[in-house]
Formats: sequence, C-alpha cells, structure tokens
Amino acid sequence: MSRQNLFMISACDSTTVARSWVSVLVVGLALLLGGCDAPQAEFTLNLPFLHSKNVSAPRDQEIANILAALFGTPDEPYLMSAGEIDHRDIVDPVSLKLSAGPVSRDEFGTARGLYREHCVHCHGISGNGAGPTAAFLNPYPRDFRKGQFKFKSTPSGVKPTHDDLKAILVNGIAGTAMPSFAAALSGPEIDALVDYVKYLTIRGQVERSLCISVEELEDGDAFDLAAIMEEAVAPALEAWKIADQQVLAIPPRPDDFDTVESLRRGREFYFGVGGCVKCHGDTQLGDGVLTDYDDWTKDYKDWGNLPVTTPEQVKEKKQFEETYYSLGGLPLRNIKPRNLRHGIYRGGRRPIDIYRRVRNGIEGSPMPAAAMRPPGAGPEVPGLTESDLWDIVNYVRHLPYEPMSRPRAEEPLNDRPPR
Repeated sequence: MSRQNLFMISACDSTTVARSWVSVLVVGLALLLGGCDAPQAEFTLNLPFLHSKNVSAPRDQEIANILAALFGTPDEPYLMSAGEIDHRDIVDPVSLKLSAGPVSRDEFGTARGLYREHCVHCHGISGNGAGPTAAFLNPYPRDFRKGQFKFKSTPSGVKPTHDDLKAILVNGIAGTAMPSFAAALSGPEIDALVDYVKYLTIRGQVERSLCISVEELEDGDAFDLAAIMEEAVAPALEAWKIADQQVLAIPPRPDDFDTVESLRRGREFYFGVGGCVKCHGDTQLGDGVLTDYDDWTKDYKDWGNLPVTTPEQVKEKKQFEETYYSLGGLPLRNIKPRNLRHGIYRGGRRPIDIYRRVRNGIEGSPMPAAAMRPPGAGPEVPGLTESDLWDIVNYVRHLPYEPMSRPRAEEPLNDRPPR
C-alpha cells in the first residue's frame, strides 16, 4: 500500500468535511444495498493521532503492516494471545466471524456482517466514529479506538464490562442517535457485536502504542515485535479481562432517600462541595463551562486551551483546524454539560445509573469523578460521602419536576375565557 493510499479515506469508513449532501446520500444508498463494491474494505490509520506524534513515512507504513499482521482485515479479523492472556477469554472468534465482513447470510440463515449492517454507517469500518452519516449527528458516534467509554459500571480509566456494552446495545442512549437493538438483534448477535467493539478497541489502542513508541526509535531501527506483544497487545487484552473485577459496588440508598430533607442536602452539595454548579450552572441548564471539548478531539490538539488572544494565534488555530479536517477529523464542536432539567439521561435514568456517573465521572468528557472523603475521616476533611452522593442523585432526579422545568404552555387564543 502506498503512502498516498494510507491517507485516502474510504467512503465506507469516514466522512470528508466538504462532502456534499448528494455524495452522502449515494454512499448511504450503497450501504443499504449491501455495502461498497470497490475497493475492498480496509482499516485506515488514525491519521490525526499519527500526525500529532509526528509519525511520517516509512513509519506509518510499518505501523499499518504490523496492525495487519496482528489483527487481520475488516473481512478476516483475528486476535492473538499475548503473555499469559488468552485472547479467547476476551473475544470469541465466532463473534468476529458473525460481525465482520460484508452483509450476508450463510446456508443456515445465520446473519453475517452484523457490524457493517448495523454500525458502520455511524462508527466507520475502523471504529473511528466517522462513518458516512457521522457528520450529521450530534453528538458524534463513539470513536472506539481510544478505548474510552462514557457509560459503564467501572471507574474512570477502567474498561467497561461486557454487560456494560451489551446494555448500551439493548437500551440505546437517550438523547443521541444510538438506538436500541433489542428488537432487531438476538442475544447472541448482540454479544457478537460487543466482542467486535472490543476487537476494534484493542486494535486501536495497539495502534496508539505503536505511534507513541516511534518517538523512542532511532532512524533505521525496526520495531521489536516481541516487545509489541508484551508492552502493547498484552496490556490491551489484560485491561478487558480484569474489568469485571473492578465494578464499583453501589451502597444501598439511605432510609431518608427521596425526602425533602435529602433534596435540601443535595442542593447544598450541588452548589457546594460537589462542585456541580461549575459546569451545570446556577439554574442547572448546563450553561456553565461551554468552551471545553471531549477527549476524542483533544487527541490532536487541546482546542479549548489554545490561545486566541492575538490575530496570529487565531490564524494558527485556524491552520490547526484545517489540518485536522484534512486528516479526517469531524467538524469541531464544544461539549456541553447536561441540561439537568430536561430529564434526559444518556447513561440511564435509574438512581443507580445516575449514582455511578456522579461517583465515577464520565470518561472521555470533562465530567470528573466525585471528590470522595476518605473512609473514617471526619466532616472537617473535604469531600463527599456515599450518603452525600445519594442526596445529589435525589436532587438531580427532582429537577425536571420543578416548576421552572415545566413552564406552563400558552393557551390557544380561542380557548381563553372572554374578558
């Protein structure tokens, strides 16, 4: 594959910022009719990340070759065991066969190409979150390659469990374009797609490791394949294997949960030690910090912290943006805190779901984990207790039902009483 081909973005994989509506419709129609006929589907390199790490020819080609050797192709994917980790403990090889390749059915009627049928138009062949329809969605689809997932039962920095990802496929994500597949797919098919997402994530993380390791190589040095297996592949597999062991235990609700007194305390924590007001605002409309970005775009530049106080700095930022777009980046959007008065909770609306997000934070976003008071510490030590978190949950769940969250609709003119 030539360097030029590496920098080509397949119509099956990503959306060019300047693509016209007509082109998008043609690509979408091609996908609906069975996918792209030519060229054969290929994984593309994470060009913004390569560029940010100053990876150039011939290193980019070496990385592409190593990834192909370790993970195969979109039509013939595979994983390799590393260290003491058996890859079959993380991803079922049968799941890869069900999820990968063109959309089809075998002689027994078993669906094949599940990922390409149900996911690729948003998440892309490479799992980069830049499929043909991605540019028109808000929020953008998830880029799996970074290995970060927002809604899960594990702390920030820890992979989600298989059940966490399965719950997203079953329930969808409220307020986004991510639908529920509960009616469209069987249990085994959903499990197969979860395994394929893990596969794309592991591949993406190894790619990132290879890009970072380029900085340590001298000109003429070759990649050490044994070191790659030990220092990149094995940790990527291990992270998924141990996720189940790190699920956050949720304490029972206090006896006075869902009481007026709990609401009062929750409001105090919201404006006080909880720090919620900084982002979600004084009126809980999500109008606090509006100039930040999620971690996926920060891979290339920390856009929110780029200085733009002089004409030269504004011009430089514009040049950074144009380069980012030329490498396949989607148009930049600020990430906005949740409007807590709408009652739309992307990670689930159950009290336990909200508790987890307050306790763990939302990985990949500016939403931090709660600052907890050390066990056994007195009230003079800053931080929240588990009971305090339940009060915040109670307060957040009550906000959509306050009068200011439910303004009275204007009556039609003819329905008003005569004066």
